[in-house]
Amino acid sequence: MNRFPDIIKLFTLVWALLVFAFPEDGLGQKKINPEHYDAQDTDSVPVYHYDVLRNKPDSVGRFTIRLNPLDYYSFGIYELQGQMIYQINQSFEISGSAGWLISAYYDPYFPGIQATTYSGQLGHFEFCGIYNFINITKTGRLTTYFKIPQGQSIAAPFFAKKVWKLGVKLGANYIKTAVTSDQVNFVGFNVNDPSMQKTDFNTIANEYSKPYGPVSGLYTTASMSYFSLGLQSEKINDFEIKIDKSIKRKVRNKTLFYADLIVSPYISYDNIVFKSYDSIPTKTFNVDKYSPKQLLGFRCGWDYYSLRTFGPSLGAEFGIMPNSGFYIMIKMGLAINPKFIVGDNYDSYK
Repeated sequence: MNRFPDIIKLFTLVWALLVFAFPEDGLGQKKINPEHYDAQDTDSVPVYHYDVLRNKPDSVGRFTIRLNPLDYYSFGIYELQGQMIYQINQSFEISGSAGWLISAYYDPYFPGIQATTYSGQLGHFEFCGIYNFINITKTGRLTTYFKIPQGQSIAAPFFAKKVWKLGVKLGANYIKTAVTSDQVNFVGFNVNDPSMQKTDFNTIANEYSKPYGPVSGLYTTASMSYFSLGLQSEKINDFEIKIDKSIKRKVRNKTLFYADLIVSPYISYDNIVFKSYDSIPTKTFNVDKYSPKQLLGFRCGWDYYSLRTFGPSLGAEFGIMPNSGFYIMIKMGLAINPKFIVGDNYDSYK
């Protein structure tokens, strides 16, 4: 499969993410850096007086819902995903997600040409637990943006509290997805052949094709269970200011970086079916018995989502998935926080 168009699509999505995901901080806005002189105005430097209304990143809400209507994989899969995240306390966190996969591979009808097909719904389910063995609250530089009446965007640096966590992440996953001959070197046998003679689909030419050319672009579905184990770094901002007694700006978000080792103890390929078109008889091949199966993989990713009632949910991930090979994924969606906690710390939950 030619992946160049998919790479172009990924770059387009990244550009759209940067330009449109934060319209209030849009790239087209002019940004200047105001100075703060403890309420001492000068003739040459504009001064914007501000009050800190909230600076409590250790007391954000426990429950977040993420809805990603567009998770795009480089190998031709789209995922509609929903995720629920629940923080038990400052050290423990659990999450669960479910996704509906939409494959770009389909069964076209071209008279006289054999095509492959698959059946069944595709999906992805994950349950994950995190234990944060490092939990630090520190003060650092935070740049916030706000609009002034003249229509400009001001980029102003402040010093705010930030929470940084580092934890161990353990996940259990099940996925049923489409795989192609570009990802797996399928080796199978005709289910109607008692001798179960092997056929390597990577090397055959015209045995299962009409004179129009060899069979190509084989695909089927794979069911796979896998476990993930890795590290996750988490940064939380929860900062609110009021500028010139009227303009408010809230910075409430969470940023995650993670790296996981993936182990897949179970993988099963569905049969490859050559449908009957014109005079070509239907042929069904079992590719589960002889096809090579890769048990190990890895992934690295970045997630960002708002901790306000409604806000953006973004992310990117790359890695090597067992039995699917290298992939890149872009995630865009919405984060919902049903209840925002206003206490100083987690004791306010009680």
